[in-house]
Parts: sequence; structure tokens; C-alpha cells
Amino acid sequence: MSKRNSNSFWVIVVVILLFLLYLASLGTISSDQIKKTPNAFKDDQEKAKRKHKRLVDLIEKQKALKTKLAKKFKRIYLGVRIGLVLIWGGVMTLLILLKLINNLGDFLNYSELSVLLILTFNFITFGSLKNFKDYIVLLKTKTENWVYGKYVDINLRIETNEIEKIEIEETLNESK
Repeated sequence: MSKRNSNSFWVIVVVILLFLLYLASLGTISSDQIKKTPNAFKDDQEKAKRKHKRLVDLIEKQKALKTKLAKKFKRIYLGVRIGLVLIWGGVMTLLILLKLINNLGDFLNYSELSVLLILTFNFITFGSLKNFKDYIVLLKTKTENWVYGKYVDINLRIETNEIEKIEIEETLNESK
């Protein structure tokens, strides 16, 4: 029992000391210190608003750049495909001028011959259609890297900035 009385004695002493500390501190808190806290918070809130505005502008610029680069890549890729068709059309026109093609049957035969020649060169060069497909994918990737350059990871940047923007918006909404 004496141990229990001893513990309760110390609890009472601590409570009395805390009460005396509270009474002693009543007159020491100035109103200037209370006013500084909201101003500091207001400065942080204004800083967050400025950062939010910068992020919104940055995201808009990045999205505009992304669409511009995507259009450029699509134009280049379309240009390559049209170029290949023009080469085929040029060869067929040359054959018509050389009087090797006289009717539609000859046109189809020479077109088939060109496809067979392309496949023959493909097998000599790449070995299989899968290797050729891999080579086409590699060319497409290199073209994308050439077009996008240092903006290859622009999608990741946009997502990261949007997440940060949402976090700032939540912070600003909580503080209101």
C-alpha cells in the first residue's frame, strides 16, 4: 500500500507543478506572437498559390509541346509511308515509259515481282519476317527519339506535375 501512496503522491506533485506552470505563463504570452502565426501561415499559403499557378502554366506548356511533337512525329511517319508509295509508283511509271507494262495484267505482274524482290532482300538482309519487324520497330523508335529528343519522358513529367498540383490544391483547400 505504501508503494501505491508513493505513486499517487508523485502524480499529485506533477499535477500541482503543471498547474503552477500554467498560472505563471498566463501573463507572458503576448498578442504579437499570436498575430505572427497567421501571417506566417498566410505567407506559406501565398507561396503555395504561386507554386500552384506555376505548375498549372508548366503543365499547359508541356501538354502543348506534347501535342506539337506528336503531330510532328505523325507527319514524319506519314511522309515516310507516302515516300515508299511514291518510290513504288515511280518504278511502275518508269516501267510504263519503257513500254514494259502495256495492260493491267503486266502492272500486277511487275507489282508482284517488286514484292518478291523486297521479300528476297529482306531474307538476305534480316533472315526472317520477325527480324524485319524488329528492324522496323527499331527505326520507329529511333525516329521517335530524333523527334522527341530531350522530351522523351514528357508524359512522366506531365503526370508528376499534375500529382504535385493536386497535392497543392488539397493543401490550399484544407487551409481555407
